[in-house]
Amino acid sequence: MAWNKAALVLLSLILCSEGQVHRYGLSSYHYNRRPAQTPCPYQCICAPMGSDPPRSKNLNVMLTMHRYQRLIYGYGGMKFQENSPENNGREMTCLGLSSVPSYIPGDIKKLSLYGDDSDGEPPQKDQSSRSSDMYYDGTLSDSPLYRDRYQSSYSSTPFSQLTTVPKRPFLLSRELKQLAIEGNRIKIVHERQFEMLHDLKKLSLKNNRLKTISREAFDGLTALEDLDLSGNHIEELHKSILQKTTKLKRLNLKSNRLYYLDEYALRTLTQLEFLDMSNNYINDLPAAIFSELVNLKELYLDNNNIAILGWIWFRQLARLEKLSLKGNGVVVVPPQAFEPLYNLRVLSLANNKLDTLTYDTFKNLAKMETLDLSNNSISKIDDSTFHHMSKLESLNLNRNRIQSIGRLFQSNFSSLHVLSLSRNRIETLQSQDIRRVMKLNKLDLSYNKLKDIRTRTFTGFTNLRILKLDHNDIRDIEDEAFTVAVVNTLSKLTWLYLQYNEMTAIRPRALYGLPYLKFLNLAHNKIENMASTSFNWMGGVRSLMLNTNKLSKIDTGMFQKMGVLKHLNLADNKLRTLPFNTLLGLENLEEINLGSNRIKGLADDAFLDTPNLRRIDLRSNRINTVDMKTFSPILRLRYLNFAKNKISRVRMSNTHQKSIKYLSFADNNLATLSEKVPMMMRPYGYIHLYGNPWACDCRLAWLANRENRLRVVNSHDVMCKTPSWYTGRSVLEIQPDRFVCVPQSRAAAAMQMGRRHVGGLSCALPPADIENIAATQIAWKRKAVFPMHATVLNTEGLPACAGLHVDRDWVLTMGSCLSLKREDGSPLVNRTAAVRLGEYREGRTRDAPKTIESIFVHPQSNNGRFDVALAKLKPTYQSGARAQEYPCVLTEHHIDVVQRLGMKGVVSAQQSRGTTSTRVKLRMAPIYLTPKPQCRASGFICGTSKIYRIKPDQEVPYRTKGSPLFFDMGPRGWTIGGIQNGQLNGNEGWFMPAYAYLSWMENTIQRYSRQ
Repeated sequence: MAWNKAALVLLSLILCSEGQVHRYGLSSYHYNRRPAQTPCPYQCICAPMGSDPPRSKNLNVMLTMHRYQRLIYGYGGMKFQENSPENNGREMTCLGLSSVPSYIPGDIKKLSLYGDDSDGEPPQKDQSSRSSDMYYDGTLSDSPLYRDRYQSSYSSTPFSQLTTVPKRPFLLSRELKQLAIEGNRIKIVHERQFEMLHDLKKLSLKNNRLKTISREAFDGLTALEDLDLSGNHIEELHKSILQKTTKLKRLNLKSNRLYYLDEYALRTLTQLEFLDMSNNYINDLPAAIFSELVNLKELYLDNNNIAILGWIWFRQLARLEKLSLKGNGVVVVPPQAFEPLYNLRVLSLANNKLDTLTYDTFKNLAKMETLDLSNNSISKIDDSTFHHMSKLESLNLNRNRIQSIGRLFQSNFSSLHVLSLSRNRIETLQSQDIRRVMKLNKLDLSYNKLKDIRTRTFTGFTNLRILKLDHNDIRDIEDEAFTVAVVNTLSKLTWLYLQYNEMTAIRPRALYGLPYLKFLNLAHNKIENMASTSFNWMGGVRSLMLNTNKLSKIDTGMFQKMGVLKHLNLADNKLRTLPFNTLLGLENLEEINLGSNRIKGLADDAFLDTPNLRRIDLRSNRINTVDMKTFSPILRLRYLNFAKNKISRVRMSNTHQKSIKYLSFADNNLATLSEKVPMMMRPYGYIHLYGNPWACDCRLAWLANRENRLRVVNSHDVMCKTPSWYTGRSVLEIQPDRFVCVPQSRAAAAMQMGRRHVGGLSCALPPADIENIAATQIAWKRKAVFPMHATVLNTEGLPACAGLHVDRDWVLTMGSCLSLKREDGSPLVNRTAAVRLGEYREGRTRDAPKTIESIFVHPQSNNGRFDVALAKLKPTYQSGARAQEYPCVLTEHHIDVVQRLGMKGVVSAQQSRGTTSTRVKLRMAPIYLTPKPQCRASGFICGTSKIYRIKPDQEVPYRTKGSPLFFDMGPRGWTIGGIQNGQLNGNEGWFMPAYAYLSWMENTIQRYSRQ
């Protein structure tokens, strides 16, 4: 005893002489006293047990210790195991050491020694990582001890890892409960390496290079419960290695090179509950290898070379709950091989070579919950194969050779929730085939050979949420194919996959009975036609995929019932246009993909019904001109893509939301772009402009200006084509002051002007010329306006309201005028009424009124802003006025210029007296430079005119409703600004601008003129 005390004192003096004086001596253990807390070795980090926030901070400090800041720990990175319930100690973590610290504090209960791949550079200071829970003073690089011993403690080789595990450091750590030495280069574990750790419960040596383990390597670990030897090079497991670890509950031998196990290697592990021998080279096992593992609950033998299962391997494993044998190449399962496993809940035989399942294969597995038979060659299954599995919840038969499921599910499968039959050879699906599995939540029949889905195939499947029918040969879906019950609301189907089939049309009620569907995929079919009511039954869909079909048009209002739709994909179809009201009802739409179609142009109000759009994709179409006014109703637009079109002109809108973050005009025919582009984009947004023939003149100088705060993607590919001296140069390489313009003659500009655009109603008038026209003050002639005025008569032949002869056989007027009713409720104006064109004087005008053939009211006439209608007249006259006498419609930019210049318009109104009508009156209407608040809110044009001055005692009122507002453009003719919508007060009125509903007029006239 005296000699032992002397040795302990001598050892303590040695430690003190090394500069590592501790506040406790080794004798404190001898007298059974708790040692005082000692500083953590400078190479490591210590933290209290169970203190998660400090531990995360310690990890950050550790990561700054090495240049690459990553760990060698398999492929998963550093992972902390759950702490022991005993939190009265500390845990210690060391990273990238070439040797174990010379001492380990006695109160450490968890020790982790991880390998690293740093190059030996000293750690950097990290003041932000300091914590009051760390047991060191200052940062690591400030430590004198660190500076003195850096070269000796950290290896200068590319890998700072342990190669051996000495016993000496563990002399002071007998209270250690968990020890992890992972991600190092240890090749051998010597005899009695850990014999002093009598209380150790968890030992991990994974991801090393262990090839040899001494027979007595784990002697002394009498309390060990968890041993992890995975990720090493172990080839054999001798019978005496685990002989004394009798309390072991978990053993992990995964990812080694095991090809042989001694018959008695596991004989003493009677308490073992978990055993993993996956990813080895085992092709056979001794018959009695598991005979003593009576408490085993989980057994994993995946990815070995086991072709035939031993028929008595599992004879004693009555408590086994999980068994995995996937990836072995198993050809046959001996009869009754699994019969003793009556507590088995999970069984995996995936990735093998099974071709037949018999009645005896799964006999006695009454508690089975999950069965995986995927990726085999199964073509024959006996009718009663699954008869005993009354509690089966998940059955996976993917990637087999099953041709029919007619008699496969004849037993009671009341607990089956997931059924996967993907990648088989199933050709028919009938309701009687699957009537026993009506409790399913997920059914996967993708990658088969199904031809059609018949009516009420899924009747009774009230719990079905996910249905996968993609990658089949489905050509037809009959009406009410997915109806589950008479009561429509009982369906719970949420995800429906029908992509990659052969459908050419969708029946009107094919998708009936899906009120709660959220995702529908119809992509990659051959759909040409869809009924306008095809989606009326799916008000909850949020994502609709219709891409890669053959759709040439979308009926108006097809998506009207899909009010919560957020994602719509119409890419890769044959759409030629996107008419008004196509997206009616999609107020919550956030993303639409129209790429790879044949769209040539967009209506001005194409996106009027989608104010919440964030992403619009129009790439790979045939668009020639872009009017950014089309996107002005969208307040939150972030992504707009026009790449790979034929765009040669971009018209900017005066309304800018500064919301776009991504804008692409790549691969088009643009020569210039307006300087207003940055006004509609977020600061430092991304813009793609490459692949265009840019004209580097003064109009493009803004792009080279660094103050525009735009990020031009692939700026080196944004090349000048003209003028010749800049050809081939990058636009951003040229200084802004070097962009100059060559002036053009006014005569050449005038030759490009026209009264109307070809095929449209809008004015082909350069806005710059309006200023010259306003300066000349050309005297206007009243008679020039009269032929364009129209008077709508009621059924008694009296004036009801005014209008505009906008085109041959077409009159524009107020929608509310054509919907007037008498006191008895009968219409006051209908198709039996008439319209007078031009100035009318009683007794002097011989032209008879024109009969109304059809009435077309704007679809959004109820909101007040679009209270307009078109009346089609019967063509009772030859040619009427010449085409050039019809007024063209001023664009929004034209109106802005008119207001800025203070130009005056002309208002025409019909005067009536008693039961007769008198001549048309014309009055000047000054236009407000700053609109009234009432007009500004709705975007109307405001003006004043004597025509509205009606005295209280005046007996001759004017029919001002629908009165046109004209502007004289001199030699360019008369233009129309809008029609009168209402009266503010006094002599003030407001007009609905015609450009707001121009596309609707053009589409209606073009569509119905030929009828």
